[in-house]
Amino acid sequence: LVTRFGWEEFAVILPETKYQDARKAHQRAQQALAACMQELHEVTISSGLAELDLDDDSLGLSKRAETALAKARQAGGNCVQLQHVNDPELAG
Repeated sequence: LVTRFGWEEFAVILPETKYQDARKAHQRAQQALAACMQELHEVTISSGLAELDLDDDSLGLSKRAETALAKARQAGGNCVQLQHVNDPELAG
């Protein structure tokens, strides 16, 4: 499921998908974008991945995904980052 999440952000829900498979999906999207826009080098894909925990709600999952996306952008963009459920940045 793909939905617009912000001005230039999209949420992609990949049910029953392991991190490595989600990372491969990110890489395929990067390659497809690069193939379509060879002349637009400034277009990139940064992804924040968050796995749904048994005790999760949509706000917790969304917050972890946004934190991971921020980390991907801080790392220079055009990459993927994972935000774990028990990450100390989210404590409190």
